[in-house]
Amino acid sequence: TPNIGSGPSDGWSLTGNGGTSTPTNFIGTTDNEDILIKRNNIEKVKITNNGIEVTNQDNAHVVISSGSTVTDTSAIILRTRAVDNTGVDFKIASEPVLDGLPVLKIEPTLYDENESLQYKGLSVGIFGDVGVGTYSPFAKFEVSHRAVGNASISIADSSANNTSGGLLEFRNIDDTHNFGIRALLGTNPEGTDSYLQFSKNGFYHMRLRGDGNLGIGTGGFDPNLAGLTVNKKVGNVNAVFGDNTSGVSIESAFPGIHLNSYYHASRKMLSTGFTSGMEMDPSSGGIVFYTSPSSAATGATASVFARMLINKDGNVGINVPSPTNKLEVSGTTKSTQFLVTHSLSDVNGINVDISSGSSNTGIFSNAATGIWASGSGTGGVGLYASAPVSGFGIHSVGKVKIDNQVIINDAILNMYKGTTKTIEINPKETATTGAEMKLMNAAGVVTIELDADFNDGDGRVITSELQINGGSDLSENFDLKDDDYDLFMPGMLVAIDEITEGKITITKIANDTKVIGVISGANGIKPGMLMGQKETIADGNVPIALAGRVYVLTTDEIEINAGDFLVSSSKPGYATKAVDPSKCQGAIIGKAMGKRNKETGFVLVLVNLQ
Repeated sequence: TPNIGSGPSDGWSLTGNGGTSTPTNFIGTTDNEDILIKRNNIEKVKITNNGIEVTNQDNAHVVISSGSTVTDTSAIILRTRAVDNTGVDFKIASEPVLDGLPVLKIEPTLYDENESLQYKGLSVGIFGDVGVGTYSPFAKFEVSHRAVGNASISIADSSANNTSGGLLEFRNIDDTHNFGIRALLGTNPEGTDSYLQFSKNGFYHMRLRGDGNLGIGTGGFDPNLAGLTVNKKVGNVNAVFGDNTSGVSIESAFPGIHLNSYYHASRKMLSTGFTSGMEMDPSSGGIVFYTSPSSAATGATASVFARMLINKDGNVGINVPSPTNKLEVSGTTKSTQFLVTHSLSDVNGINVDISSGSSNTGIFSNAATGIWASGSGTGGVGLYASAPVSGFGIHSVGKVKIDNQVIINDAILNMYKGTTKTIEINPKETATTGAEMKLMNAAGVVTIELDADFNDGDGRVITSELQINGGSDLSENFDLKDDDYDLFMPGMLVAIDEITEGKITITKIANDTKVIGVISGANGIKPGMLMGQKETIADGNVPIALAGRVYVLTTDEIEINAGDFLVSSSKPGYATKAVDPSKCQGAIIGKAMGKRNKETGFVLVLVNLQ
């Protein structure tokens, strides 16, 4: 039993001791028993094999461990336990965690009735690397959340005076706010007082609000005007979409949108090619559209020219910088259609205003009037030219109407090559006859005449030479005997029908002297000229070749060679070689121009009745 008090010299005095020798003299035990220190008979300090435990009245502990139960490391454990042994331990220890180097870490362990849950807390490495939620930080400061869905960093003020929620700032250490990043979690349900902003020189240069509005270069003002507000520019450029590609720039000196170019001291190309765009002059209210006439390389200066302007009054100028009318065009133009419509009465659709001078040209005329009409009455003139010496003009006492039809009353249309008339179209040759058209050669001599009313309403083409490119035979239309339509094929021979005047029939006997021709159209060879007179006996619906080249169906009973005369065979519609032409007068249909095609049976024949 230890002797502590003021008694014998081998005891330990409560009023102090002298002449002690370390480690000879000590307070403790020489066996394997714990040492207890009590106050008011309540355990306060215990020295065990694991270390020193300090306990307060609420059963909270401080454990200083020598290493036998804390993974063989030295540690300080701050412990709060209830009677049922539930509570929390905070272990402060130094362990070789990162690359074998010692790390000072604070590790919390949660105890309940059934299990203990250990979490990673705070660690500090020997090089100053700090980890929160990790013992192996890969940066000077690293925060790792403990589970999916939990924030890594949460900064909030829950005091009663809080009106702005959580605040996170990174700024100069001298508190000048010259450079910084600030994140504020506001209390406004709409999120307009929450933001993330980047600042410089006391002004923020980008702010993203909680409601999604983003301001860039707004200089201390909230981005209230739009989802994206940009008040920052380089040169004249506020934004570029597609840097070094065929992109778009938005500029604000003269607000505009520019395609494939931007303005830094001069207009420069985003990528090789052409550029175009539009911009507005706030002082005048006009909008200008421009294009580049030539290609330029990426980054090179682009030459651009204004092509069209719309001023504040709605006047449009094409190559006209200051239009005073609704549309003004300068320069040579070519268009397939020009349309002017107006719903009001008593207004001009197109008005060419020549103020003075008889030689002024309106629209292709030699006087002051270009295209002019006085109204919809009988005196209106559609196209007017006062006695053109050359070129084109229509002028009559009648009218010209272009609608669903073209009407030129009693007017002759003349067209010229230089000063020589080459086309004349006359709606009436005489007071009682119809139209006539004349085509002249370069000397002005009529070479082709189309007369719609030559003789009692008959039409006639008068020319010295006629060339037909559509076919090769001369045919007439005939009516075929009704019983023969089942046998009808192009290339068959036909003969005069003995029963019905004017009709024809398919040949059915050899050496038929009533043969007159061949049904045209075989092998794609069409009639070059087709004759007939409608509503008379000299008409029909089957074209019969009477002369010219045509394909003819032949039998294979006798070989046919070029130059052989052909006559009808006993096979209906088929021809064969005339064995003795001298005995076939009146039955020969023509002369073969080649051999018989063994697959089709066709022979090309020059029709020439003999």
